[in-house]
Amino acid sequence: MNIHHPPDKPDTFEDLFQQAEPRLKPPAADTREIRDALHQEWSHLTRRRKLRKYAVSTGLAAAVLMAGLIGMNLFNNTQPVSNLAPLASVDRQTGTITIRDGKPGTPATTAGQPGRLYPGQTLNTGTDSRVAIRWHSGASVRLDEDTRLRLVSRQEIELLAGRLYIDTRRSSQSQTGSPELSILTAAGRVRHLGTQYMTEVIGQHLVVSVREGQVGIQANSNETIASTGQQLTVSDNGLVSRAVIDSFGDEWHWTEIIAPGFELDGVSMAEFLKWVGRETGRPVYYTSQSAQQLADESLLRGSIDLEPRLALTAMLQTSDLEARTEGNSIIISLSDSQ
Repeated sequence: MNIHHPPDKPDTFEDLFQQAEPRLKPPAADTREIRDALHQEWSHLTRRRKLRKYAVSTGLAAAVLMAGLIGMNLFNNTQPVSNLAPLASVDRQTGTITIRDGKPGTPATTAGQPGRLYPGQTLNTGTDSRVAIRWHSGASVRLDEDTRLRLVSRQEIELLAGRLYIDTRRSSQSQTGSPELSILTAAGRVRHLGTQYMTEVIGQHLVVSVREGQVGIQANSNETIASTGQQLTVSDNGLVSRAVIDSFGDEWHWTEIIAPGFELDGVSMAEFLKWVGRETGRPVYYTSQSAQQLADESLLRGSIDLEPRLALTAMLQTSDLEARTEGNSIIISLSDSQ
């Protein structure tokens, strides 16, 4: 079907525009007012867009910076002290000790059995706890109750408070010529020359008791040597006083309580008795050649985790030997059944 337009109706838009009258222009004042209003609105919108863009850009920059800081923090936190070479491991422990890492703000943690110990860590024992640690060199380091120390390096421990006992009998450093372990205190530095000794910090005073061997105490650029059976007290002004101390008794008993257990497998009764004597500060003597021969030939099995004097009583119950204490010595003899 074909559609035809009426002949009097324009067929194109051009015909319509040609027939339209020109549009009236607004007054000049109105034109300026409208132009100014549009310009202000445009400026306002542009400023808002810039602010929004700045805020988004700033937010993105802050997010990137925060992500970087978090990444750095996570990186730092992924480098725990356990990644460092351990300085010591726990041999024996009573009660709970508190460990704090060296980083500022690091919370303290309590441990029933902390295992390995690392540089920068601080150890605290309470009123009912003690700990014996095996230093990397093999030396036995024991903390009494209410003791606080910091593990500084492979050759240094800082004793901040309390009482510390060191037995270097198994230390490999004394055999290799490497620097020995030294104890740093507020009153001075203590270095040992192959020995058993006790270091105690009482306020600003330092007390060093030597059970065996020799110890050097450095204070105010001077070094004083203490030998077996001597106790040195260093005051906060560097004055040193000397006294005599027994190698056994109540002063040392705490070191026996926390002494590591003794492995019996493959060792003789004589070696076990020697261990008891060393841990109690009492040398062992035999009343006869027969008693000593029996101790040398008796081989033991297993392990025993009692303090030395209790271990001695338990082991002799299955032996033909008996022990008694005379003065500062342990006397071993054949039992009456022999």
